[in-house]
Amino acid sequence: MNEQSYTVDDFLQDDYFVRWVLQPDAQSDQYWLAVADRSPEVADTLAQAAERVRQLAEAERRPIDPQTLAEVWSRIEAQTAPRPRVYAIGRRQWVAAAACIALVGFGVGVYGWFTRQAQAPLQAIHQQYQNKTDKPVWHQLPDSSWVSLAPASTLTYTENPGKSRRDVRLRGEAYFDVRRDTTRPFRVTAGPTFTQVLGTSFWVKMKPEARAVEVDVLSGKVSVGEAGRAPAGAEKPAPVTLLPNQRAVYTAQNRTLTTGLVNNPVTLAEVQSNQLFADVPIPDIMARLSQLYGIPIQIQGNGLRTCTFTGDLNQIPFFQKLQLVCRSVGARYRVEQTVVRIEGGRCNKNVMPGQ
Repeated sequence: MNEQSYTVDDFLQDDYFVRWVLQPDAQSDQYWLAVADRSPEVADTLAQAAERVRQLAEAERRPIDPQTLAEVWSRIEAQTAPRPRVYAIGRRQWVAAAACIALVGFGVGVYGWFTRQAQAPLQAIHQQYQNKTDKPVWHQLPDSSWVSLAPASTLTYTENPGKSRRDVRLRGEAYFDVRRDTTRPFRVTAGPTFTQVLGTSFWVKMKPEARAVEVDVLSGKVSVGEAGRAPAGAEKPAPVTLLPNQRAVYTAQNRTLTTGLVNNPVTLAEVQSNQLFADVPIPDIMARLSQLYGIPIQIQGNGLRTCTFTGDLNQIPFFQKLQLVCRSVGARYRVEQTVVRIEGGRCNKNVMPGQ
């Protein structure tokens, strides 16, 4: 094997690489770490293969059946899913994601044939997808974007030749990984809302019981607003622009759009860092977390300027990190829309997480 010339897709189709991702052992660890050490270019390509599967893992969040993965992987030797945009990853997180990539890749051949049949000259493309199962189902759209459709959800895709937009109508819940095309924005209509992007990854969740629609952004930039015309004598709420780890909720009852943070923020792909801190000033830690997650964190007052923290924040969810650091100095945090504010505090103790 000449992994030095491997592309990302080559790594994803390497059985030994896949087995290492799923069931690492001392021998495979030694082999693949040696591959990564050969040159920065090889290490970067190998890391990109991991990044590629990370986004799908976040979207899918379901148990892995290694036997099923092995069966499916053997049927996709020459075809893999298009590369999603992703964020920071650790090797142990590849496991769930690799299963998702394999399942997605298996559908490429079938959907590719179906798409070619549908793309007759000067004819509009109309595709409808329904998920009648009890698990999320992946589909590749005619424009090569991907969607994970939640159970009991329906999606209709429309693309007209010469039209400057790709239109999708959703009923239910779906995760989108949109192929970037600056000439044709991708627009999702869900109930009374629209979500428009050029290329990014995000969730759209209709909540019938609350008469609300929620949009969560994982990467890129998304515009969310009210679709259609406003009722007579009323004004539409102003559209909002969302960045990674931000969400918007539209409430039909009072026709409002509110913004906030997603429940489980993820680190940005272009920012990586070891989060093991030893007697580091609290403001420096908060600045680093802000950079890692793209979330503004503001410290109120000067009470924490001389406080320090010692502890390992790796592999800990974002809000739990905030809680641990704040607890160590008697401070507290609160979220105001898309901003985190740190208040209070006293510098009389340092604790390690878990103590």
